[in-house]
Amino acid sequence: MNVRKILALTVAAGLLAGSLCGCGAQETSNRRTIGSISQGSAQNNDQADKPVLQLTIASNQTSQDNPYHFGLETFKEVAEELSEGTIQVTCSDGTLSEDEGELIGMLDSGEIQMAVCSPGNMSSAGVSEVNMLSLLYLFNGFSHWETAMDGEFGSAMSDVILEKTNNKYRIMGYWSAGVRDYYGKIPIKAPQDVQTLTIRTQTSGVVSDYWTSLGAQ
Repeated sequence: MNVRKILALTVAAGLLAGSLCGCGAQETSNRRTIGSISQGSAQNNDQADKPVLQLTIASNQTSQDNPYHFGLETFKEVAEELSEGTIQVTCSDGTLSEDEGELIGMLDSGEIQMAVCSPGNMSSAGVSEVNMLSLLYLFNGFSHWETAMDGEFGSAMSDVILEKTNNKYRIMGYWSAGVRDYYGKIPIKAPQDVQTLTIRTQTSGVVSDYWTSLGAQ
């Protein structure tokens, strides 16, 4: 089995769902903390009068060696630099919650403004189209995935999510969390080799249905 083609849930934690355009019935203003950048010099008064957008972005991963950590920190650095300090970002590496469902709840309440979460959370929100990202062998390599998600397909999926959640969730970008491998004592060289095997899978219906269709238990 070509492991390189197993990109079943490479977008797990790849949906960067943000509430920058509002979330639920609450207004965008409830999600922003407006202030001023205090300056010690009169010549910086123009900068001091600029409103500051405070953003909290969270993931459920606690390790600072995790790609999520590096990604969030890079986002913080770039956002603050390009905005000249008018956007200030707080990163949370699993400190707010290690449960993605809870992070989505924090998005809804306005406690955080952005979160890294798996496609399944959008499926639970009523966007069944996202389930196709859980299909095995959907992409033939990382470059294929990158081209699709950063291109027309990814844009279309973002639009579907925004529309079907009534503008509740806006996808800011897609993130690969790696590939899924098969681990077992019996090699799989052809689909029929899966028959009668007992395989533990993720709870995603698409993933479990795939293996069941091949005859696995």
